[in-house]
Amino acid sequence: MYPFAGRTNIYKCCGIILIKRNIIRKRQAEGIAKAKERGVYENRTRKTTIDRDEVKRLKAEGLSTYKIADAMSISRMSVHRILNQSA
Repeated sequence: MYPFAGRTNIYKCCGIILIKRNIIRKRQAEGIAKAKERGVYENRTRKTTIDRDEVKRLKAEGLSTYKIADAMSISRMSVHRILNQSA
């Protein structure tokens, strides 16, 4: 009978969802600002590059992948990737 009734309800739901999402973003921004004031929140800086030669040298010295990862502060999977690429 009313072909646009369903479409109107969808538009209403989308509007409500957008409003709620904006509220969530605002609260999140406020929380981050408070954490930054307390000195708790910091952006994580990524390590620029992994010294692949150092990984290979440590493996040649007989260190395990666990010890190499711990010594270089990288993940164990990164060590495995580097060693498998060179093989």
